Amino acid sequence: MNFNESKIVGGIAAYIVKEMLEEAGYFVYAFGYEKSLPSLAKNRLLKDAKDKDIADKIRCMPDLLVVDPEGNAFVVEVKFRSHQRIDYNLKRKVLEIDKHWPRAKLLMAYPVWPYFRISTIKDLARTGELYDLYKDRFLNVNKELVEQYGRQIKKYLGKQKKDIAGS
Repeated sequence: MNFNESKIVGGIAAYIVKEMLEEAGYFVYAFGYEKSLPSLAKNRLLKDAKDKDIADKIRCMPDLLVVDPEGNAFVVEVKFRSHQRIDYNLKRKVLEIDKHWPRAKLLMAYPVWPYFRISTIKDLARTGELYDLYKDRFLNVNKELVEQYGRQIKKYLGKQKKDIAGS
């Protein structure tokens, strides 16, 4: 799968997650590198940046800024996978994000039940464990919404043969 296809599939997954979280009562904003700084991303202007730490932090910005009704904010990185294994590419991405955004949440989307699994980047890097989204104690999304939006993941992304990094 080429880079543009990967961005499209990742964008669909992130959009479905955004809609689900909004229906669950959260305020959700596009936050990632490609959305916040599209000309930097498109032209790959940070590729040879002198301040590598800042460039790396910008490049691995999580996809979404999520705010609950009480005003608590957190960031979420969305990834789509056709399977529920934590593969080498995902481990590598988690370790990269952990350097700059350890408190971010990773929300995995799959075309099969339980459709969405979640963990903080820091905990996932440490334990390798993901949890069913509808059981998460910090992000309140009920099982019915998970099923409803999981069917959308299956409908639009269920035929993907390759794993996609997210938007």
